[in-house]
Amino acid sequence: MMKTGLIVTATALLGTVTGYQCNSPFTIDTSEFDLTSLSSVGTIKVEKTFAEKPTKTIKSFQFNICNGLNDKESTCPTGTFICESWKNYPSGSTDENQAREILRRSYGTKDVMPTRELDANQRLALIWTAADKWKLRLELECDRTATPAQGLQVGELDDAKKEYSFLWKSPAACAKGVEPKPTPPGSSPQKGGGAQSPDAANSGSVTGTLFIIGFLSFTAYLLVGIVYKRIVHNERGLDQLPHLDFWRTLFFKALDGWFFVTGKISSLFRNQRTVATYEPI
Repeated sequence: MMKTGLIVTATALLGTVTGYQCNSPFTIDTSEFDLTSLSSVGTIKVEKTFAEKPTKTIKSFQFNICNGLNDKESTCPTGTFICESWKNYPSGSTDENQAREILRRSYGTKDVMPTRELDANQRLALIWTAADKWKLRLELECDRTATPAQGLQVGELDDAKKEYSFLWKSPAACAKGVEPKPTPPGSSPQKGGGAQSPDAANSGSVTGTLFIIGFLSFTAYLLVGIVYKRIVHNERGLDQLPHLDFWRTLFFKALDGWFFVTGKISSLFRNQRTVATYEPI
């Protein structure tokens, strides 16, 4: 069974390349984000250890999404925002002199910026695509108490999908609310749960109001009728209901109407079938 271990470390700020996602605030849909404070975080390193016999492989990821890495921090080109490195060690060894680098992959430079989007939980996601089409997805979650080194977590390392995912909890990921843009006059509502048009909203409001008025009117009719028949005519039980004879016969009248309508419809179908059975001679 495969065993995994996780090591997260932070190093001093190095590098001078600035990623545009950290330059200034930006807006996605109706959420405004400001990642400028991440420029002072420095480089964060995450390692995933796969214990296997007779050797073990350590996947290492170095993040510096604002300033980029330099040649002293990683073996990736200077200015790379994220560097992935696989190293193979003899079983039980941690000696770097015995390690053999078997893979190196770079994600993002000053010329290759990430795609930005919001996920289903309204978290900001930065997505880098490497030269060999592997993707790295970094989701930033609002957490005002998280520290930079503790906030970065390994998500899913899916070799089959050629995609890695990480979660970074940080105060910088807390979005600022932005007022929704006004809907242009005459535009149709958006699909998938968009805002209702004013006409649809007004129609629903009128229907609800009429229903409430009808319900209150019928309730008042019953109460006034019961009080009147109880006091004036000294009625008790069901006899207190106003127009009792009408309500008693209403069910049977409705039933008669139902049979009348269904009988007419049935006779029409019977006549059609009868005509269809005759052929001209």
